[in-house]
Amino acid sequence: MGIDIACSNGNVYTWHSNGMVSIGDSDNLGHRKGPQHYEVPHGKKPTDIQAISIKHDVTTYYSDGTYTLGNHQHLDNNNPPHPVRDGVVQYLRYDLPRGKRPTDIVGISHNCGGEFFIWFKDGTGVDGKGTKFTYHVPPRKKFTDIVEIGISKSGDVYTWYKDRTVTIGNKNDLDVKKSAYKYHHPYE
Repeated sequence: MGIDIACSNGNVYTWHSNGMVSIGDSDNLGHRKGPQHYEVPHGKKPTDIQAISIKHDVTTYYSDGTYTLGNHQHLDNNNPPHPVRDGVVQYLRYDLPRGKRPTDIVGISHNCGGEFFIWFKDGTGVDGKGTKFTYHVPPRKKFTDIVEIGISKSGDVYTWYKDRTVTIGNKNDLDVKKSAYKYHHPYE
């Protein structure tokens, strides 16, 4: 599943592992529009999605270390043609800090100024310039409880958790602005 906040309109987009996307806000993920079908690129499945971020395009990061650019319904429509080698599509690859794997990612987001942030399941993170940081989750939560992280137009960091709660904070302290509150999921 991937979740992020669009700077253009403040909507929260949620890509579900069943191939559906919904549009809502932080506490009701599908109340504006949803669920509707989205398309993943050839050779990918919705369950391959590791994280999604929205800047101008929707960037989808896959657990095999590749990424695509698209929009909320077509995750690969803004890419140049992909080369095919031995019958296999060669997607663009993303780099992570030494020792990190794609499956270590719990959240990726851009702020509206274009800065890029990645949070990992060990409590560390890195920005687009390579500057490392640490972050804290609320009491009684673990880093691995995180579903996804998004940054709002105002710069607030929203974190959605597996127990259907969301917090508001900053990149280092995920609930410093608002402690955990419930969110509605379209498939509840």
